[in-house]
Amino acid sequence: MPTLAQSLTIVVLVFLSGLAYWTFRKVRSIALRLSQVPTRRDLDNLYRQLEALDTLHRDLGFSRSIPPLRGFAGSPDFLLALSGYIRKTRPARVLELGSGASTLVIARALQLCGGGRVISLEHDANYFEETANLIKEHGLGDFVTVLHAPLIDYSIKGARFRWYSLRDLPAIEFEMLSIDGPPESTQSMARYPALPLLASRLAASCVVVADDTNREDETAMLQRWREEFRDFVEQYVPCEKGCVALIRGQGNRRLLAA
Repeated sequence: MPTLAQSLTIVVLVFLSGLAYWTFRKVRSIALRLSQVPTRRDLDNLYRQLEALDTLHRDLGFSRSIPPLRGFAGSPDFLLALSGYIRKTRPARVLELGSGASTLVIARALQLCGGGRVISLEHDANYFEETANLIKEHGLGDFVTVLHAPLIDYSIKGARFRWYSLRDLPAIEFEMLSIDGPPESTQSMARYPALPLLASRLAASCVVVADDTNREDETAMLQRWREEFRDFVEQYVPCEKGCVALIRGQGNRRLLAA
């Protein structure tokens, strides 16, 4: 049988172990709560997004509510920049990669400009249906064509990519290209094929607007584009997720000073 001293030692060790475990749980709980407290940077960004959302509604005058602009959707500041380029360049033909709220914004901006059409490529059948219904609800069908374009295999400079099928894309030139797809989860540098496969379908004077350029894949994508497409001039647009406009043609040089 253990001695009294040994028994007391065991009791003390059990007590200390329990106290250490309780302290660990308490500290962990406090740390988790502190990690969820918004920082000044978070609050500043929230204000900018709310301000951009309000300006977007005022500028475009939607008669119905638009989908939530969080998560995978384009952020309000990106959509505001996109509509701004449309109002400045007044493109007749816009090509969009990845549909959703951005399709609605582009279509409404074109309507306010007096005409034009956006063709949106969407690989996901559910999103394709949702966007088609969204456009119908807002009465913007005269300005939009949504194409279901499943991802298929391409070989570009010896590398394999899964990217939108261009089978149903009309053989026309586009004055603007908006890139917000495919999702990064599909593969590394998932959006890189946009320019290699579409540069020849863009007008001599055009604007390419790319979202999510703060991500590593998009940073690498832009570096490759700089090396491969030297006729485009790059303009950084301060947005929540990062945005870069690539401008080609003397007629659009004025955008660099905007």
